[in-house]
Amino acid sequence: MTTLISADQFRKDLKAKRKPSGGVFRVNTEPPVFVEGADRTLRFIFSDNSVDRMGDTIDAAGWDLSDFERNPVALWAHDSSAPPIGGASNVAVEGTRLAGDITFAPPETYLFADTIYRLVLGKFIRAVSVGFMPTKYSFADNDPERGHGIDFLEQTLLEISVCPVPANPNALAEARRKGIDTRPLMDWAERTLDSGGKVILPRLELERLRKAAKEPNMARSPRARSGHASATPRADGADDDDPPAEGASLGTCGRGPDDECGMTDPSECSIHGGKADPPDTDQKLLAALRRLVGRKKDAGDPGDDDPPVAHEDAIRLAHKSLTTAKAFMTEGMTHHAKALSLLDGVMDALDADPASDPPDNPDPDPEKAAQLRRAAELRAKHKPA
Repeated sequence: MTTLISADQFRKDLKAKRKPSGGVFRVNTEPPVFVEGADRTLRFIFSDNSVDRMGDTIDAAGWDLSDFERNPVALWAHDSSAPPIGGASNVAVEGTRLAGDITFAPPETYLFADTIYRLVLGKFIRAVSVGFMPTKYSFADNDPERGHGIDFLEQTLLEISVCPVPANPNALAEARRKGIDTRPLMDWAERTLDSGGKVILPRLELERLRKAAKEPNMARSPRARSGHASATPRADGADDDDPPAEGASLGTCGRGPDDECGMTDPSECSIHGGKADPPDTDQKLLAALRRLVGRKKDAGDPGDDDPPVAHEDAIRLAHKSLTTAKAFMTEGMTHHAKALSLLDGVMDALDADPASDPPDNPDPDPEKAAQLRRAAELRAKHKPA
């Protein structure tokens, strides 16, 4: 499978007189539409002729689809190590755009694909990305507004992916609140981080995605009933059921956190946007509880002068706290069962070791005996009551 790099890395390689180290990926965030009469199928705009934030363009007339049509599948985040999340069809150039359908695998076939499908349906994820091999291109050096932009004139389509750009914690938290299980997404991010898998997201972005998919949503302010004294309308006019827009980055430049941002507006970059992470969930919860019971942490606590939380808000806070506790308990029990299973496996393997000492040998292998003893002690100590 061809390695994919950002257009910026492609540009750097060319400027340094080096052969580019792979194909190029480009993200498009135009929302998909339903395909009438086709189950679990959405039509996406994969690419168009527009100038992106890096000053690059892809000429729609230059697409070569022959290689892709031999294996027309849809990936997640260009992760070729994982099964495709669906199949692509009707991929073709329509005027100035490259468009096509993606049919997502059903839950009984691939649960992860169904999670992505539901996130796309809920508009929590909508970005798609093309991976392509440029075969003819030129620099837009005569256009000062585009800097060192590249015009990709002819290119071979290699891959199509749905991708999590940006990895917006607010959107994923809202998805969980509406009943979408984001644990498969968290598991994928953890596997990718642990295995060093090659996807288009930098490691920092993967960490943010894993955290966003895993943590319960405690960042939303408790809402009061209609007519309650503490009820206040949203300043942006949106409904409280809509995920807040603050902090939602529009994309990533693909560079590391210590490198200079390659986007025209760094504030739109999820890596270099300079926006602080939301306050720690536990600290926010503790501050709210202190206000609820009228206690003060210390004289310097900035929340000392806050009024007590209203009863309705306290109920909502309690609900979120219990939901958080349940989520952590569920995950804890899973890890507990896994640990006991590992210990059982170790003990069984040691007992069945063909190199074990014969019964008449009064001096068994001391290292094996010590391992078996430690495993048994740990198993007994943490066995469920």
